[in-house]
Amino acid sequence: MIVIKELEITNYKNIQHAKLNDLKDLNIFIGPNNCGKTTILNSISLLKNLIAKEDYRFRDADCEEMQGLWNRHNFNLEKRKFRVVGFHYDLERNESYRRRTKFEIKYVFNLEKIVERFEKKYGISPDNFTSLMREAITASDTRPELKTKLEQHVSAISASTFVLSGENYVVPLHITLLSAGGMIDEIKERIVFCPDSRLDAYKGAKISEYIIDSRPRKGDEIKLINFIKSIVDSKVVDSRLVVDSRLYAQQRRMLLIRLLENEEFEDFLEEQGSGIRSLMCLAWDVISAKNDSIVLIDEPETGINPSVKQEFLKFLFDESKTKQIFIATHDPTFVNPKLWNEENVTVYLYSLVDNNFVKINLIESGEDPNVFAGYLPHTVSLQDIHIYVEGSLDVYIYQIFLRKYLLQKLKENWYKFMNRVGIYHLGGSFWRHLLYTVPKPPYESVVILDADKKEDVKEVVKIYNENRLENLPIFEFCEDVDSLKKRLENKICPIYCLKKSEIEEYLDPKPTRKEDGPKTAEYMKLVPEEIEKIFAAILK
Repeated sequence: MIVIKELEITNYKNIQHAKLNDLKDLNIFIGPNNCGKTTILNSISLLKNLIAKEDYRFRDADCEEMQGLWNRHNFNLEKRKFRVVGFHYDLERNESYRRRTKFEIKYVFNLEKIVERFEKKYGISPDNFTSLMREAITASDTRPELKTKLEQHVSAISASTFVLSGENYVVPLHITLLSAGGMIDEIKERIVFCPDSRLDAYKGAKISEYIIDSRPRKGDEIKLINFIKSIVDSKVVDSRLVVDSRLYAQQRRMLLIRLLENEEFEDFLEEQGSGIRSLMCLAWDVISAKNDSIVLIDEPETGINPSVKQEFLKFLFDESKTKQIFIATHDPTFVNPKLWNEENVTVYLYSLVDNNFVKINLIESGEDPNVFAGYLPHTVSLQDIHIYVEGSLDVYIYQIFLRKYLLQKLKENWYKFMNRVGIYHLGGSFWRHLLYTVPKPPYESVVILDADKKEDVKEVVKIYNENRLENLPIFEFCEDVDSLKKRLENKICPIYCLKKSEIEEYLDPKPTRKEDGPKTAEYMKLVPEEIEKIFAAILK
């Protein structure tokens, strides 16, 4: 359920600039620590903190007369059941450490949803709202230059766009539909933020009261039970609300009902383990959120057993049909591409090269997810040697050549070496952003790219090594195969560029279509000389 279509952040917290387009039902932000993933969630949550004020002020107001005009006239819109209001929010210290630089956050909402709520609340269309504003400006007894400026503020920005700006405090940049009376409340009450500190809050929560006091809707408890069955305990069949008289003061509490050996067994929610209680509280926050809500979850995988990550992601997919969900994670194993529905998901990866979030092509990565370097747990694989190439077709060709090479050299025991080597692709042209997924020693990692990437590699290697994270290897560009071997011996990850512009030029005959490359490689009797030398250097 798309509520926000686009988000643009400038100079807010640790984000200098990020433009996030084409946001979908489920939005995933992947990246290392301190790259700005949580800041994206905070920038949306900021809407929840806005306080409506009738003494509306422009961000660039240059005189008190303009502010007074809004306060005095308010465009005589009272008869239309609403007044034009402004917003204000004083930034907390941890939000304003860029206080010397004005920040700006631009939200582009799903216009259809905004219009639907506006018309339902006030009984007029957005066009009528704009017309009333302009009529009031024309009728006001103010100077022509101020009328012109007011007109600019009414028409400068589309009805679906809302911009906040500030230094130590926040005000909107222009008037939009959200400036009409209580429209902002329609957004604020639908924002649910689950920060990474939620575990402490959840562990101290009395979970029965946490659920009961939220006044669950019909069917919400069934969803929670289904969640518990699929992720926590498959023996749970139902829940029941009871009054517990064993306590000093009677309290409403929820029982879980399990089916054990064909008999029902009852157990209070509070008596579950702390990790399970935390997980149920998080699930309940998502389930109980109103339709059309914006749900923000920082590190949803925290506290979850690895074996249930897949089921939890499925749960979020299902809930995103009625809510827009944003999750920030630095755990690529939580984001399983086999579960992606490319129509409803947007994935952004933080690039250490661009120092920004870049959108992933889900169609391209979905073609071969089982070897896609950016997401699966290859960094904790049992294979000793990792070879990274550009695209998925390259993977198949190198796998075929590696098998041929080992058969020629080892004959009987070739498969033992084959199983020690993992070959992964770096998303084609996305390779420069995914180098940070390459593991450091004790794994031996090698990156092999086409010849036309040589100059790019030199630049990218410099950027990575200057901004190297603790978990990254040291990268070095290699001019020849001998230097590749030396880099591996010194525990350095070599990046080698082939002598020819693409792997297909090593095939005989060269295929007219890239898709035919693996088939041609299969028919070849000999491994190309340069590829053979690369394997010899890697496998020693």
